[in-house]
Amino acid sequence: MASVASPDKIQCVLCKRYYVQIGSHVHLRHGMTAREYKQLIDVDVKRGLIPEHYREIKKDAFWNSPTLGNLKKGKKYWFKKGSKIAGRYHRSKQTMDRLKNK
Repeated sequence: MASVASPDKIQCVLCKRYYVQIGSHVHLRHGMTAREYKQLIDVDVKRGLIPEHYREIKKDAFWNSPTLGNLKKGKKYWFKKGSKIAGRYHRSKQTMDRLKNK
């Protein structure tokens, strides 16, 4: 139930309900993209908003799917350090802290 607080869920700051996949929820219920939601709450737009247990499930599914092979095939299109077109978006405080610690 979305109205029941749980450590296995994340609370939506817009409606105060709890979900495992907050990005899907905000798109379907609030009509905004996950990126717009992350910018609204000022968190890293490149980090998923899912609980750790679900992240593990998704990670296992990734390693057992054809996705990794497809990514390797597209290597020539990957980001290249020093590219002038990279990073043209607002970065949250969380993102800037992560980049400083690398």
